Amino acid sequence: MKKRLIYLCCAITCLLILLVIRYSVSLSKEFRVNSFIEKVLKNNGDVQVFRGEQYPWAEQYPYLEQDNIGFFNANRIVDLTCRDIHITELELGIIVSEKKLQNLTFINCGIDDNAISNLKDCNNIVKLCLVDNNISDRAGKYIKDMENVNYLQVTQKNLSPAILSSFSGLSVEDFDLSNTPINEKDLLHLLPLDKVRYVNLSGTRISDDVVVFFNSCPNLCSIDLCNTGVSGKFLKEMSFPGNIKNLNFASTVLTDTNLMQLQRYKNLMSMADSFCDTGLAVMFHSGARL
Repeated sequence: MKKRLIYLCCAITCLLILLVIRYSVSLSKEFRVNSFIEKVLKNNGDVQVFRGEQYPWAEQYPYLEQDNIGFFNANRIVDLTCRDIHITELELGIIVSEKKLQNLTFINCGIDDNAISNLKDCNNIVKLCLVDNNISDRAGKYIKDMENVNYLQVTQKNLSPAILSSFSGLSVEDFDLSNTPINEKDLLHLLPLDKVRYVNLSGTRISDDVVVFFNSCPNLCSIDLCNTGVSGKFLKEMSFPGNIKNLNFASTVLTDTNLMQLQRYKNLMSMADSFCDTGLAVMFHSGARL
């Protein structure tokens, strides 16, 4: 009887130790999440949470909810925007380990390939924006595994064009590769892009030969070629889809005579133009017909 009592006490003690360890690990994670979110908000970032459950509001951060001991909950964050702060691999790993995160934006946060590896198989993310970070072409293989991303922005002045081959076949509707050193030959690695509707290539090394790429995207609605090398030759050879609505040719060498060729596209509704330092700025948008 005495031995049984000793065994029972030992079992209870072990169970209590396991519970304490589990709670300590959970508490440690909550501390890190709490510290990370406060860092984001103090640097003009933005965090929004899933509001399907009732928790006390954090008075100092009206967009956040807290749990019953005052910690922010990583498992309810759905929208995270960080700018001008360094995000560590550990911090990113903690945030994306939960499955409600849908929109993720990092602007000048020092995100590198190791940090991006945490995004592998994050099929809950539908919008990913990486602006002015430190990724290489190696990051592409992790992004490719994010099957449900439909908005992808990768903007970085020293971006390796080799990364584009990893994006081939993605079900992306909105592609933003602005202000990168890519050219029209690099873009061919993206094909096929059957679902893409919006493409931003402003500030790239694109020239008239980009027509080959665009003619392989049958569902395009919007193209931004601001500050690129396209000319009248591009408009002569380009066959825009019938549903094209928005074209931005600001800061290119296109002239009014060149742009008159676009009158045959009935969904291009209006035109506004103004002169700037680098050429004729022209923006087509929905409105009154040409």
